Amino acid sequence: MKRGSKIKHQAYHSSGIIVASMLLLSLAFAQPLHAGPFAKPERTTQGQEAKLKVRSGDEAARLVKQAYGGKVLRVQSVKVNGNPGYRVKLLQDSGRIVYVSVDARSGRLQAN
Repeated sequence: MKRGSKIKHQAYHSSGIIVASMLLLSLAFAQPLHAGPFAKPERTTQGQEAKLKVRSGDEAARLVKQAYGGKVLRVQSVKVNGNPGYRVKLLQDSGRIVYVSVDARSGRLQAN
């Protein structure tokens, strides 16, 4: 291999390693699409939590998916009518994005 082509090959190989490293780092710092099983509605005490009908982001996502169909894109802990709850971002089969509020205390769903 000629000296000039060897240098080009090394530079090309090095840039591939850099791109792969950047991709791995971006995945490592990426936000999850929805709250995990440990997500709780914001600021509830143990006594309040026992009274909740919806106790996790995963449960809120499941309820919304059953009621509206489609794919859950994101779940956030929020206040719903002054109660702890969740806001679920949903991609319906029609391609429409819908936000559904889930009142954790009552279990009530409301599309926005």
